[in-house]
Amino acid sequence: MTLDDQAAGPGEVEVTIEVITGEGDLRAIFMDVADDSLLAGMIASGEDVTEAVFAASSVIDLGQGTNVNGNGPCPCDLGVEFGTPGIGSDDIQLTTFVLSHTTENLTLALFEGEAIMVRATSVGDEFSRENSAKTAAIVPEPSVEALLASGLALLAVRRRNARAA
Repeated sequence: MTLDDQAAGPGEVEVTIEVITGEGDLRAIFMDVADDSLLAGMIASGEDVTEAVFAASSVIDLGQGTNVNGNGPCPCDLGVEFGTPGIGSDDIQLTTFVLSHTTENLTLALFEGEAIMVRATSVGDEFSRENSAKTAAIVPEPSVEALLASGLALLAVRRRNARAA
């Protein structure tokens, strides 16, 4: 899974989820955010998005087996459902959607250090897909190396601009 605040429009965060081991039908993602006040006005849009729920520390079940009941860090602040139950109508192995807000700019900082859970059904291999999976993770904060590299790049631009002036 990746979160990217540069790939989508300004103030939007693009989320991409892909099944990379075996096979599974992606059903939903559940996420926490650092600022619950932004949940009102938040929008999830994408080709596979069938439902989105935004409610501080309350989202654990989107219905029809699309839940993260049991182990894990949820209830979460938001849940985004993909496709339909079962693999008869769709079988989503890769999906991308955009989180945006009606009045505020969203950045990756909203998700740093926060919990994320992904729900997949029809999990298995090409011969048997009778399981389901719930996977939890914490969004990492930017690495020291990435911060150092961006700081050095900014200094180089400022130095170049100072010489040009």
